[in-house]
Amino acid sequence: MAIAAIASAAIACGGRTTVHVEPTSPDAASVTGDSGPEVDSGHDSAMPDAAADASYEQDVASEDVQWPAIPGDPWRQYRHDARRTGLSTVTVASHPIFAWSADLECKSYDVAPVVDATGNVYVAACGVVWSLDNKGAVRWREPEVLGDAGWAPYLAIALTSDDRLVAVDVIESSVKVLEPTGKLVHATNLPNEGNLGALLLSADNSVYITSTGPALDSVRLHAINEAGALLWSADLAQSAQIRGLSADNEGNVYVAIAQWAGAEWTTLVKKVSADGKGAWTQTWLGLGFEPVVAASGRAWLALHTTAKEAPNLVLLDLASEQALAKIENVGLVAPLPALGQDQILYVGTPWGLSAWAPNGDKLWMVGSLESKAMDLWTGPVLSADGTVIVSDTIGFLHGIRDKKIAWSYQRDWQDEPDPNGMLGDQVAIGPDGTIYAGSYSGLLYALR
Repeated sequence: MAIAAIASAAIACGGRTTVHVEPTSPDAASVTGDSGPEVDSGHDSAMPDAAADASYEQDVASEDVQWPAIPGDPWRQYRHDARRTGLSTVTVASHPIFAWSADLECKSYDVAPVVDATGNVYVAACGVVWSLDNKGAVRWREPEVLGDAGWAPYLAIALTSDDRLVAVDVIESSVKVLEPTGKLVHATNLPNEGNLGALLLSADNSVYITSTGPALDSVRLHAINEAGALLWSADLAQSAQIRGLSADNEGNVYVAIAQWAGAEWTTLVKKVSADGKGAWTQTWLGLGFEPVVAASGRAWLALHTTAKEAPNLVLLDLASEQALAKIENVGLVAPLPALGQDQILYVGTPWGLSAWAPNGDKLWMVGSLESKAMDLWTGPVLSADGTVIVSDTIGFLHGIRDKKIAWSYQRDWQDEPDPNGMLGDQVAIGPDGTIYAGSYSGLLYALR
């Protein structure tokens, strides 16, 4: 795999490169209700305007820059942790610049990197697991681990606390554990379970995995311990589809399940204890995702629905099962919202990024850049200093700080002339503050 700078026709200037970008941004709907954000005056925060004959400069690191290995917070699974908060305790650079990109040899909508304690990054794409070091060099690639990434490759891999890789093999119906070198440690087979789906790793390295059952129309949950032994299996729903898993600090697992109600989807949220026993079930109108769990015993549930008087965000008390707040007219919420240390919730929608207080009050919204709507279809992530990092559908990464866009970086302008539809690529933050993000063109990007 070659490591390449984003622009082959770039003009080197010391440690930076000036890249002239042809405008590619399509027209987008204006945001109503909230005024547009302030934008830092730095050159890299400007998005090309499709109506203007203009270019912009983009920072790119030169090849001889030495990046220090700073111990910090690994990004071990989808949305960082089992609670799905999207929150890192590492601070990213105030204006990160391009470090490297790596070709994953396939176009995938759902790349979601995970990063170990030493900065090695792992990605599942088109059924292949890649392992790269923090400079982008390939450590190993394993085409036989995943077989096929299935319906949700972003939920197909995770890292244990000792940096072993857990990977779902949907062809062999097994959950495999690999050493950091790629050597297989053990595999737990789940025969006659249909398609394997969402993967979650708990604090004690227990693995939770869903399956469809033999008829491919139910939702079952399985628990596997660190040694690879199957602990239990539980039937959760029939004629249903899995939407995701999350967990609290006490070992309870929360499962989001979709069922068709004749006119619209409904979402079941089931609480399952660590021994496999069901605690409670709630039903909500709309197509939902796994709850984002707060340390306080509360959780936010995001729902896609256009039904009148149906909420898009619900704040749940996990002990009493009560809905503490219901928020309507948020829009189509991108999976998943991010939850800060101050319990503020950050929500991406096709109209921008909004912030919500723990009591459900709307705090602010960043809705446009250069008079264009910021179309978000993947969830935001947070660094320790409060920077919110989002990936939009036309190839931009944005860093939002102090209620305004602090920086922007455009991917794919050369590699994919028409990158619209980049809906599923997730952002991760490494222990040294590196920002990782995939792209529709099949490149994994690293910014520092």
